[in-house]
Amino acid sequence: MEYNMDRTDSILRELKGYIIKLKESSEVVTDEHVHLKGFCVVLEVILRRGLKQQGSLFGLIKRDYWSWIEPLPQILYGNSSHPLSVSVQLAGKDLKVRTIQGKGRLFIRTALTRRVLGETIQKFASDKHRLSYWYTEDSIIGNELQLQSLLSLLVTVEHMSFNIDLKNVTFLDESWELPLVESVEIVPCDDLGMIVRYTANKAVIIAKEEGSVTADDNRLAIGDVIDEVNRQPVSGLKMASIGSIIREFKGFPIRLLICKCLLPTGLIYQPILQRLYTLAPDFPAIVRVIQMAQQQSQSRLCHDRRTIERDSHDEEVHEERNERQSWPVRYIKRIGVGADGGSHMIHSAIGQALEGRNSQSEKCLVLELHEVDVVLKDESSSKVLFKHSFPEISSCGRRVDNTQVFAYIVGDTTCNISTNFTCIVLTAESPEESKDILWSISQGFKRTSWYV
Repeated sequence: MEYNMDRTDSILRELKGYIIKLKESSEVVTDEHVHLKGFCVVLEVILRRGLKQQGSLFGLIKRDYWSWIEPLPQILYGNSSHPLSVSVQLAGKDLKVRTIQGKGRLFIRTALTRRVLGETIQKFASDKHRLSYWYTEDSIIGNELQLQSLLSLLVTVEHMSFNIDLKNVTFLDESWELPLVESVEIVPCDDLGMIVRYTANKAVIIAKEEGSVTADDNRLAIGDVIDEVNRQPVSGLKMASIGSIIREFKGFPIRLLICKCLLPTGLIYQPILQRLYTLAPDFPAIVRVIQMAQQQSQSRLCHDRRTIERDSHDEEVHEERNERQSWPVRYIKRIGVGADGGSHMIHSAIGQALEGRNSQSEKCLVLELHEVDVVLKDESSSKVLFKHSFPEISSCGRRVDNTQVFAYIVGDTTCNISTNFTCIVLTAESPEESKDILWSISQGFKRTSWYV
């Protein structure tokens, strides 16, 4: 058996880091906790690592960790109401999650609230025949030493309190990132006065009729997704089904559960944005929603850039700085930060990159600042590893507790329209050089401001 110690230890250290952050920063962990998503993502990586994909003939049926979780309670406890059984039943019967990925993710969230996550894995792995059927020996769960390390970490988790929304699950099929949800009650009526279109199984509000009960209701916006009507899920239904639900409760208030189009940052929630792009060619109101969000995003990113430039000016006079254009740096890690490329993401991204850091394995690079881009080259071969234009870079900065380490965030296209950002984390040879690099990047913003 071959066992990659460095890779496995790294993922367990990353999981441990998230657990420490969850435990230290809050007595009760809610969906607003900045590190909850990261914990879930890393745990999912662990559950998938080494999972055998035997499936069906021709591989038409794919396996995921939910594939072994779903039958486990019946094997262990029969028809009892054990908390593990209840957690699996809740995930399995929820009509708002349709894929094995979504049901597995809902189970993780449910198991956190019911404190059975560690027990689930421990009970599963106690049967060696079952374990070898599902996992390879170089998986974390299939390796006895690593399994015990994982279980000891999850014991800590089971002593924590989680208060997470188990109704905000509709988009777990697609993403660990969840939208804001809002419960809206509307006075009894025969018609909501909204035009809704289904795209990719979701009911998107594309217009509100003038004079209707919802016309002036700011709780309902074009681009929002209707998740429930009177507690009945509507994802995947036909438009006529929503009307029939309303008629069924005629004379009573109508209760809607809404997945909001906009995130607190003002950006459009990515899975909804993909649907809006599909609808946009036929509905001008949708185009306006997208354009307004892009304008807000551009304004926010420009503010971040101005802040960086102003801070650099406050630290010392620019004209006295060295006109240096290249620096030796070490590459630490790339961290995906999702749809938000603001400077406030840098602190946590650097923290994630430093979790389980092994400085001996860091690649030595040369950072070069050209007229319109940042280039990172391998120090020994001069091969270009990264090349990012200034219009793609949304922000840069460093933490106050480790000023030698710095980072910049780059979009997959021009930053004012990008919805997918990555943080590049590097370390300079000294805090002073780190500061020089950040100042020089801010000057690049100025030179290329006409792009944005």
